[in-house]
Amino acid sequence: MSYGTETPPGAPPRHMRRRRLILISTGSVVGLFILLIIVGITGNSHSQSQLRAARNTGLVRLHYGQKAVLSKAWTSDGIVSATVYGFQTPFTSQTDNRPDAGDQFAVSRVQVCAGSNGANTTNQLLPFPFQLDYPHSQTFGALDGPDAAKEPDVSNVANTLRTDRCVNAYVTFQFTKGSPPLAVGWGEPDQPAYEWTAAG
Repeated sequence: MSYGTETPPGAPPRHMRRRRLILISTGSVVGLFILLIIVGITGNSHSQSQLRAARNTGLVRLHYGQKAVLSKAWTSDGIVSATVYGFQTPFTSQTDNRPDAGDQFAVSRVQVCAGSNGANTTNQLLPFPFQLDYPHSQTFGALDGPDAAKEPDVSNVANTLRTDRCVNAYVTFQFTKGSPPLAVGWGEPDQPAYEWTAAG
């Protein structure tokens, strides 16, 4: 049955059909826009989770004095290896800096080495992701150079390194008295990748 140009029985008037068509079209555009936003957010969070999964390849446990050859996911501005030689605490400051009330200092002697392209860490507040590792992946970062308890502090001496060069210096930590860490680590906040202990 063909209705031609006439209004079919029971159909709304033509001006009402146009309004419904416009509303349906507008609703479709809005729905499509919302769908694209959701896909974009999901895709972005998926790529973020892929990046985190790529980095979270397992914790590498070392003993003091062992060199960590950093995976590509964990290099830092050209630094390709890091070594922690020990952990001294409580440490009496050899600078004018003092720990906060109820806290104490700890110091680790470390070595960081540049790769074939050298290293430049001047663009970071803390140039190296050394940290104290606690249970459940909780971490506390090293103090910045101006707050160091022993010099030379690694963030004061290693802003640039030539190809395949290393620097030996100290890293200062501060933590609550009576709450010693499990290890000295390297990684992002709450995501240690390498950690050093006396036992390894």
